[in-house]
Amino acid sequence: RLVDKLHEQIECPVCLEIPDAGPVFICPNGHLVCSKCKSNSCPTCRDKMSEGRSLLAVTVLENIEHKCRNQQCDQLLPLAEIGAHRKVCTYRLIKCPATLCEDKVSFCSLIDHLMTDCSHSCAKEEKKIDDLTSMEGFFISYNVFEGEEYKTETFLWNGNYFFFNTITANGYWTFHVEMLGDEEECSKYRSQLVLHKYKDIEADDDYVYRFTGKPCSVEEEKDSKKETGLNVSNKMMTKLSRQVMKDDDDYDFKIS
Repeated sequence: RLVDKLHEQIECPVCLEIPDAGPVFICPNGHLVCSKCKSNSCPTCRDKMSEGRSLLAVTVLENIEHKCRNQQCDQLLPLAEIGAHRKVCTYRLIKCPATLCEDKVSFCSLIDHLMTDCSHSCAKEEKKIDDLTSMEGFFISYNVFEGEEYKTETFLWNGNYFFFNTITANGYWTFHVEMLGDEEECSKYRSQLVLHKYKDIEADDDYVYRFTGKPCSVEEEKDSKKETGLNVSNKMMTKLSRQVMKDDDDYDFKIS
């Protein structure tokens, strides 16, 4: 087919991708190379590469369908639509929400990763994900040492997945909620975190800390997510918690 032949002819011989924007450089012998891979010599014939550009190649790439570059995705879309598709493609790569996990997985396989592969996930440890749809909220009780690793909690609510993270670093505790969705989807939800004493079930005693806001998108940078949610200093955590082991670094509290 003509379209297949056009794809073959404008494919960059270095990265083996079809450029989605010009310029496309051309050597004296007519070989093409994309702007990312251009060097001093043609990768096909090794002739000297000048600044020659192929207007025909740009015309072609602007008028053919482009394949999504995310692995396993077979979508073919016009150039004007491919950029928007890649941002919401279910096969796009995202980082695992677990604080200490640096693995990148496809958006659609994240839950499987948390259930079977991630060693920093409570879902893997407990072999289940709690569905909170019929509940008004949840409680998490802690009796741990400052600086200890906290595994990511995964919850299902109204058909959507949410992740709860706790981080202790630089004299502060941070708690935040993430959602498996993009910024627009996250903007439709609100989460409330309430940090209180272990026995203060109604959260109406002294030293109660609250945060209300939209959940972070799981796709946000991890350093950025650490600055969102509820932040409490070690000093205030000590006042809030009961020292069951009489150790200055031992905390016992609830977050709901």
